[in-house]
Amino acid sequence: MIRNVIAEINAKDPKAVVIILSDHGSRNFSGETDNIFNIQWALRLPGYDAQVLEDDATLINTFRIVLNNIAGQHLPMVNAKPKL
Repeated sequence: MIRNVIAEINAKDPKAVVIILSDHGSRNFSGETDNIFNIQWALRLPGYDAQVLEDDATLINTFRIVLNNIAGQHLPMVNAKPKL
């Protein structure tokens, strides 16, 4: 279902920002199958190279990434990794 929605968004507006968030992703309580589309965090920004995200690619930084890239903001990323 998610793939169909994304395909429809892409067809209607290839420059749309797409953000998909979930706390657990899809769950299959009867066992694992190839039909499960588990997802925790997905972000598509047109013209943006996702490879530069790396450590900043966290749920807590989602809107900082979007606003910095499409609205020219300079919001600092939050380091969500625990200090050891």
